[in-house]
Amino acid sequence: MARGRGKAAAVTPEQLRQMNAGVANGLTGLRDRALWLMAFAVAGRSAEVAALRADAIVRVSQGLEVHVPALKGRPPRDFVVHYGKNPDTCPVRAWLTWRAAAGITSGPAFLPITVHGRLGDRALSPEAVRKIIARNAERAGLSVRLTGHSMRAGFIITSRRAGKREEKIREQSGHAENSPAFWGYIREADKWTDAASEDTGW
Repeated sequence: MARGRGKAAAVTPEQLRQMNAGVANGLTGLRDRALWLMAFAVAGRSAEVAALRADAIVRVSQGLEVHVPALKGRPPRDFVVHYGKNPDTCPVRAWLTWRAAAGITSGPAFLPITVHGRLGDRALSPEAVRKIIARNAERAGLSVRLTGHSMRAGFIITSRRAGKREEKIREQSGHAENSPAFWGYIREADKWTDAASEDTGW
């Protein structure tokens, strides 16, 4: 299951549904599900997901308004997360359920949980975020190993295939306009769109 070198596998909506079906019960399961769905929805790096704060995720009628703080010289960004069509994989519902169960109103959005079900008071580390995503993907029986970056890549590709504009996707992901990584994801998403071999009368 080791990913090795190279790009992280981009998660797909079907894989998110598989992970949801295999999530653990209890408070840890609610946190893990909210974490990976939020990571996907904000196209977040593991460090950004770890740095999210509960008071900077604001519920509005359409979904959530989210603030990602500045990290490692990258500017902060603000954007919205809509309710998902599928309640089982909706990041808004998952976040609200976890927040209510954990009684979180401020401070870190995602906290460690002891084996006895007690919440820690410090934010999860970026490494813990990566491990939570990888562990739940393995539990779900996915054929590829997912990492923290899988959620980021998956959001960009999924959003593009849904017809979203590049500038709106970058607004969510925080990529620079000339980012080679971003345009690599766009090329992957567009690979089968109006392909040169399509409908050529062969």
